[in-house]
Amino acid sequence: MSNLKQLENYEDLLTELKDKKIPFRKIEGKTSLSIPIRLGDQNAALLILWEPEPRVIQLIQILPLAVPREYREVLTILLNRINFTLPVTGFVMNEKHGVITYRIQAFLDPNGAISSDTIGSLSALSIRTAKYILPQLKKALASLQDVRPKSLFDLK
Repeated sequence: MSNLKQLENYEDLLTELKDKKIPFRKIEGKTSLSIPIRLGDQNAALLILWEPEPRVIQLIQILPLAVPREYREVLTILLNRINFTLPVTGFVMNEKHGVITYRIQAFLDPNGAISSDTIGSLSALSIRTAKYILPQLKKALASLQDVRPKSLFDLK
């Protein structure tokens, strides 16, 4: 059954999570929170950022995979190719830290609200997509580390 409950602000989101007994940690000084997630056998986090300006809510699924500097360029190309195959794209890598995330967003309505169902659907999509792609990214990274070229010119 659909939950047409409108969440009108960040405090409504916090109340909804408490009511549903979903564990979370508020990010101090921001209208953001972190929800602990299991992706396969690893711990991860789903961030929810409520942004009244520019009227969006962002969900950022952090993958438990840090890419070493020497493989970031190749993994960025792979993420681009993965995004091309997905119905909802969103994989990116922080070039400075090598952290991969799956980021999606939705617009708040003209009153600055969003339905609880929309947040639930976006959360499920984020987690399901990350859970599906994570083993493939790990395998690709392991393959690169096995090759260990000194430069791209060493690849034959």
